Amino acid sequence: MKCLDSGRRRLQENDPQVEHHFFARIFVSVSKDYNKKEVLLSALSAFIKDIRDHNMSVKDLVPKVRETLKYEYLIVMDDVWNTKAWEDLKDAFPDYSKGSRVLIITPQVSVAQRAATKTDPYPLRFMKQEKAEELLRTKIFNENECPQKL
Repeated sequence: MKCLDSGRRRLQENDPQVEHHFFARIFVSVSKDYNKKEVLLSALSAFIKDIRDHNMSVKDLVPKVRETLKYEYLIVMDDVWNTKAWEDLKDAFPDYSKGSRVLIITPQVSVAQRAATKTDPYPLRFMKQEKAEELLRTKIFNENECPQKL
């Protein structure tokens, strides 16, 4: 796992440097109610339009994901709640020493420590109310005023 950082700014998925470096950029949500098949289908849907219509088993999906990710990739796995989910999924993401990365976002320190291979987990700080409102306003409302109820 590696934190992507370029100088003072964090890189985003659609950042030109990220697009240039990684052949594939995939965001998958794992969630508390983890479903391996759904996560794998979500990863493959970035490449194969109607993958859910193929009725593939989990046993068939793992090698399909590995085959698809043979070039440099960045996978962001969001909302990983337990080590079982990571242990169950990691074999689907090949490490061909080509610079690919899996970034795991988790509220559980044990998951981050278990998944960390070359670097220590990076703890995110909670945002202050003002920063959270600014982020919501700029990303969702395009700098316009954010409704008070939010």
